Amino acid sequence: MIRVQRAVEINAILVYLDRVGGTATLGGLAAHFGTDWRRILAALWEANTAEMWDGRIPFTLDLPLPPGQEEPGEERASALSSVSFVSGQARPLALTLDEAMAVLAVLDSVAEVTSPGPELAALASTRSAVSDGLAQAGFDSVLWAPPVPVAAPSTTAAIATALEHTCYLEFSYFSPAHPEGKRVKTLPVDVTPGGEPLLRAFDSDELHHYRLDRMADVRTGDAASASTLETARRAAAQETAWQPGGERVTITVTQAARWLAESVPVSAITRGENIEIVLRARSETWLASLLAQVGGALVSIKPASVAARMAQIFRELAETAAPANAADMVAVPQGGAAVNTTTALPTTHTEESA
Repeated sequence: MIRVQRAVEINAILVYLDRVGGTATLGGLAAHFGTDWRRILAALWEANTAEMWDGRIPFTLDLPLPPGQEEPGEERASALSSVSFVSGQARPLALTLDEAMAVLAVLDSVAEVTSPGPELAALASTRSAVSDGLAQAGFDSVLWAPPVPVAAPSTTAAIATALEHTCYLEFSYFSPAHPEGKRVKTLPVDVTPGGEPLLRAFDSDELHHYRLDRMADVRTGDAASASTLETARRAAAQETAWQPGGERVTITVTQAARWLAESVPVSAITRGENIEIVLRARSETWLASLLAQVGGALVSIKPASVAARMAQIFRELAETAAPANAADMVAVPQGGAAVNTTTALPTTHTEESA
């Protein structure tokens, strides 16, 4: 499966080709996107061989063969080789309200960690098309403002460069343990978008997680060795490998929190006046953070033992946070009773790599 970042890059190239009349040289495209012409050609071939959901491809590409695959006597691809793109008739994509909101959420999460350039422009164009469709259908009241970047453009640009060229990153990292900032040199593996995007990186023989909004003075460093890169990739694969287990939890929410069903891996969903979601929670802090986001839309949580532990977490948080007024409180059901808790939970899934 093509990674989201790669899919955004491919889409940006196709959009740009369409806007410039459908014809360009590989070198010209490479200069516009700030990359190597071979990467551009590889991206276009990925688009040319993609499998669409309905079996039809809404465009035509005329491309030179990748270097080394040409027939005897055929001209070898180079930066001077031309490519052509012809857009077909755009077909309407039918989305339910929930699906459209989920698409917007994904677009926004990627846009937050994308540096200014053609890729970000392509994301904004797609977001605008989905938003316009929702507004025309009468759902403009559910729309939210476009996202604000979580990090400086120079930060996201340096991360993208380091990922593309597999080189180290050097930056100052600010955390509660090091409020004055700590200089870090690390090998980036990937970026996890979301509420607080994280850079996953490898150094000191282990993976670390760094919040993008706590990074400053970010610079690319020297290239990583092949052995270090392979070790980092193995460590990342082990960390992201799916593992069974966790406690089975049933959460019932009102329609106001229907986004929850699209945002987390669930085992079962029952829709009605309220929505019942069954999932497996392997972390109490993660579950507490999720419930805080649900807020007043929470109807119930089972089993009772989990509800009791969540209520205790929120009680302790309420005592620590001491909110100024009752308007900041939400009720978390526990065995028929309501426990007042604050909604401002701290992030719990981030490792402070200090």
